[in-house]
Amino acid sequence: MMKKYARIKYEGKVYFALMSGEGKWQLLEGSDPCTFTETGIFPENPDIQLIPCTPTKIVGVGLNYKDMDLKPGESFPRRPKMYIKPLSAMIGDGEDIILSPMVHDPCSEVELAVVMGRYCSHVSQEDAEKYIWGYMLANDMTASDLQKEDGVWGRAKTFDTFCPVSQYIVSEVDVSDLEISTRINGKLGQHGSTKDMLKKIPWLISYISYVYALQPGDLLLTGTPTGYGDKVRAGDLLEMEIETIGKMHNRIKAADYSCEF
Repeated sequence: MMKKYARIKYEGKVYFALMSGEGKWQLLEGSDPCTFTETGIFPENPDIQLIPCTPTKIVGVGLNYKDMDLKPGESFPRRPKMYIKPLSAMIGDGEDIILSPMVHDPCSEVELAVVMGRYCSHVSQEDAEKYIWGYMLANDMTASDLQKEDGVWGRAKTFDTFCPVSQYIVSEVDVSDLEISTRINGKLGQHGSTKDMLKKIPWLISYISYVYALQPGDLLLTGTPTGYGDKVRAGDLLEMEIETIGKMHNRIKAADYSCEF
């Protein structure tokens, strides 16, 4: 049965919370699914505007959908490319994505995000799903011009606000074939399905766990469908959706500062 989690402010303290069958939020004690205990407290009109997970890192993989339009001379890698976004890149549903004046060619990339529920190191593909807490929607914002300039992804994907995420963690759902899409100012942009992932989630978790340990709350971005994302600019309204997982919207805003670089 599908479960939905959020983070809630209540009487000056922050709690994780679980939605009940009646659509009410019950506060939980604990910091992750392994330590959660139910409190029996169901606050009225709870404040659920917080980002629902507290990762130590955000791990992304690229070139992981078979429906991508590869550029001349490109081929799919034997293993997806990996990168890490800083925690300062995370913003919530409804918050503004701020474009640094260093960025001239931004694009948005709608992605299914996996939230880890347990410490995970050197795990097999067969056991990998045991370590999953649930799933979220994420936007892997990327500066395409800087990606080309640098030849690596360390700067292009790591600006502050470049990882909007949705409001809830959704667990105990089948994510093998979910529709995934973006609308820009109401017009359909990216549109695909999670069934087109080249490397499936258990493979990704196992592979990454042999590079570095994943902690409870860590996010894994699983790649974006149909190419390298949608070209966007300041003023655009992005509306993203993954079937069953949820929706989010963010507006792109130009930074209010200059840059000498």
